[in-house]
Amino acid sequence: MKKGLLALLILAFPIAVLGEDSLREALRGQIFGEAQSALIDANAAGASTLAPETYRAGADAYAKAKSAFDDGADLNRVREHTAKAAREFSRSAQLATTVKDFVGKAYQARLDALNADAKTRAADLWEKAELQLYEAASRAERGRESRVARYADKAEELYREAELVAIENALFTQIENEIKQAAELDADDWAPKSYTYAVDLLNQARSELAANRYDTDRPRGLANEALHYALHAQYIARLADDIDDRDVRLEDVLFEWEGAIQALA
Repeated sequence: MKKGLLALLILAFPIAVLGEDSLREALRGQIFGEAQSALIDANAAGASTLAPETYRAGADAYAKAKSAFDDGADLNRVREHTAKAAREFSRSAQLATTVKDFVGKAYQARLDALNADAKTRAADLWEKAELQLYEAASRAERGRESRVARYADKAEELYREAELVAIENALFTQIENEIKQAAELDADDWAPKSYTYAVDLLNQARSELAANRYDTDRPRGLANEALHYALHAQYIARLADDIDDRDVRLEDVLFEWEGAIQALA
């Protein structure tokens, strides 16, 4: 730190209150401010996705600045890194606007898939889509437009597929597990009607969702019905098995049902 600057800072912050390390820390906001502002703008523009290489250059410069500052390096060197970070982040935000003209549909599909939590619920498809969009965006970012459309179209297709899988997983995973458990209890033999209803309703819910993935009310209602019948099939299968094994008498079952009916009455 230059002695003149340190002297001015000492006047502003009494030495009894701030030591040299504290004075240096007080400069963090000033030194990193422009780069942080540029980073916020870049993130708002989706530059990490739409201009990935330029954004990464900014992120690398920012990381070097932070490391140098934390290690006590000369502040002029830190400023060189933050200045580069600010330039690259600003440029990435500008490029993102241009690139979006080429990959806009794929980018929107990405946002829709993200909202459906496809990143975790359909991780394999999400990663494949991300790779395709990266190829499209990085080419457009460098002005190489020849194969951008092909990669962007594939990315859009994969994101849409991932979105549908994610929604299906959110709606149907529990039901699939309950139907599977019913099958393990031989519910298709002990309670064939309830079991069949559950399977048919689940398939119907899937068809409804495939026809319109953005209207989930109808599929959700069908899914809830399927869950009811799957659990009903399990109950009947367990009860029938207990009666078959003579662990429970039919008379006991009737008494239990009559008691429940009286309670409801």
